[in-house]
Amino acid sequence: MSLASEWVADASPGAVRAAVEALLVRVPVASADHVVLVPDAHYPFHPSTGLVTNPAVVEALARTLLAEGATVDVGFPPSPWLDVERTRRFLGYVGLADRLGLDLLDLVPAREADRRRFAVDGQVATLGVPSALVDANVVVVPSLRTDPRQGVAGALATLAAALADGAPSPAQVAAATSALQPTLGVVDATYSYAGEPRASDFLLAGTDLRELDRAAAVLLSTDTAAIPALVRSTGTERPLPSVDGPPLSALAATVADGRAPDVSDPGWPMRAGYRLYARLTGDVVPPQFLEATDG
Repeated sequence: MSLASEWVADASPGAVRAAVEALLVRVPVASADHVVLVPDAHYPFHPSTGLVTNPAVVEALARTLLAEGATVDVGFPPSPWLDVERTRRFLGYVGLADRLGLDLLDLVPAREADRRRFAVDGQVATLGVPSALVDANVVVVPSLRTDPRQGVAGALATLAAALADGAPSPAQVAAATSALQPTLGVVDATYSYAGEPRASDFLLAGTDLRELDRAAAVLLSTDTAAIPALVRSTGTERPLPSVDGPPLSALAATVADGRAPDVSDPGWPMRAGYRLYARLTGDVVPPQFLEATDG
């Protein structure tokens, strides 16, 4: 199994779409009749992190798959910080759905229909599989960011958030692909966060979410042994898979030393409206945005 990577020339919709199209040629979505995209789409103001999947990447994936004749929906897990409807309005998904004629799926209500228990490292992890995901080709679209609880908020954690009640535990994250096997994972690294925000301008994709998370750990300079879900599920000693495209070393350089994001860029998730909202409500602005917003 190999991974595929692709540079994104800039944050414009056309450049993001071109990168997505090139990526999906090398790692296509199998049997793409009905695809549900599951992005990292949490409430963007909670204290641990504010980086979310760039909606421009989700839109580019949707447009590409629609052009191939697929039916495309976007699924949203519950948020401990804000209800699903308000979260997707904050992040611009309501407008995206209107433009493309997509359905926005609330993954909470159907979860109770199919609850499963898994043994993980001596613990029992309970996950529910929403009916909307059972017969769909699920494409997980995580952001590239560190996470104080999971080590890396990667593909496994993004999937587990759609299957767990509340914030998933490491055992639930480790069990996520036992409950539901996605067709593909696409890591959005148009922006990244490994201690400070960077415009990293690349995408990374693969069919094995565990391998994607191991690669994400390398990109974020995080020891895989510090990622509980990976240690619990597969171990971390085997070599990483090869990458079809720019190598991990080149990608990692943009995470560590890439340019600071331009907050006037329409693709940057922390828009002026969000900053105004935070000032008016007294809500928390995540620390990684402070440098970007002070100017």
